[in-house]
Amino acid sequence: MNNRSGSLRSLVLANLGLLACYFVAGRLGLLLALPPGYASPIFLPAGLALAGCVVGGARLLPAVALGSLAVNLVYPFLSPGGVSATAFAGACFPALGALLQAWAGSALFRRYIDPAIGSGRDVVRFVMLAAGVTVINSTIALTGMTLVGILSWDTVALDWLAWWMGDTIGILLAAPLTWIVIGRPRALWSRRRLLVGLPLLLSAGAFIAIYLQADRWENNQQMQTFRLKAQQTGDLLQAQFSEHERFIYAMAKALNDPRRVLSAEDFGNLAHGYLDQRPELLSMAWLTPVAGGERAAFEAWGRAQVAPDFAIR
Repeated sequence: MNNRSGSLRSLVLANLGLLACYFVAGRLGLLLALPPGYASPIFLPAGLALAGCVVGGARLLPAVALGSLAVNLVYPFLSPGGVSATAFAGACFPALGALLQAWAGSALFRRYIDPAIGSGRDVVRFVMLAAGVTVINSTIALTGMTLVGILSWDTVALDWLAWWMGDTIGILLAAPLTWIVIGRPRALWSRRRLLVGLPLLLSAGAFIAIYLQADRWENNQQMQTFRLKAQQTGDLLQAQFSEHERFIYAMAKALNDPRRVLSAEDFGNLAHGYLDQRPELLSMAWLTPVAGGERAAFEAWGRAQVAPDFAIR
């Protein structure tokens, strides 16, 4: 009874540990993801899941599924609308894909690769395994998310490639680092801390730094082009507004000159000469000041020239 209780406790702790590591690494990976934030260029949880299941077996698959589900619900949870039924359904497909990928990858690893990865043949097989098994998650996840309407079929090919590359790089980097901590045979993997672990850490850091720098450079280039076009548009609008302002000022001076009286026909000719060449202006009106004693005569003129029911209101 004590042995069974101890085994159950060890199993729960192992799943909780893998779940926590999966979620933290996945959350960090999403910070590197391209919009809309699903495919990361380096997804270390894929390597954590494979390495954990190679050592611990299928009993750690619940942690993989729950970890993936939690990671893919982060953005819906932070959104104003919260976790909708569509978002939850979309998150279930990556969880299923991660579970099947970890199960298939660990089974193939234990069958065809020496756990010590001590020969060149085993290294090549591990690289091929990483590139091949990641097809599972990328295909299941993106197909499901597209079917529920989260992603578009027009971009699914590029999203699939980004997802596959992120999982592949994640396995190649994170799996050996995980085995250095929990791998078997323990003595062999412990001695590889400097020989394998340090180069992998440096490689991961260099990859992330290069990616962030390239992304920053691309954003700066796009923003520079945007700022230039925005400045050009602003200058053009300012020139147009200045021209309109000068014309209105000139018209106001002409209308307010007591020595010169413009008739409605004269004003119409001037206004049409300006409006016909500037389609951005829809109309221009002249409101004539009318004194109280002139109201009757002006309304009579309006009923004769404008409309039978013309009146000042």
